[in-house]
Amino acid sequence: GGRVAHGALGLAVATGLFSQLGITAGTLVALVGVDWNFRAPIRPGDTVRLHLRVTEQRPLERRDRGLVRFAAELINQDEVVVQEGVFTELIRTR
Repeated sequence: GGRVAHGALGLAVATGLFSQLGITAGTLVALVGVDWNFRAPIRPGDTVRLHLRVTEQRPLERRDRGLVRFAAELINQDEVVVQEGVFTELIRTR
């Protein structure tokens, strides 16, 4: 019933919102991986927000870096999780 946005648009919006939070600004070395699931359609005119939480932190042999996993939920204006997944990032440590 009706038009829907391409799933990749939701993922692009999620990564953009994540970046705008600035929580890895100056420390992000690389995006190592994304595991992403499409749960419900995003429709033209929808408003979405991103909910993030750290699920794992793991230091690497090279002590100045570590892997951090962020669980992410892209949620629409009706509080429906439309997309969700995990971002794994290589982060520079202190």
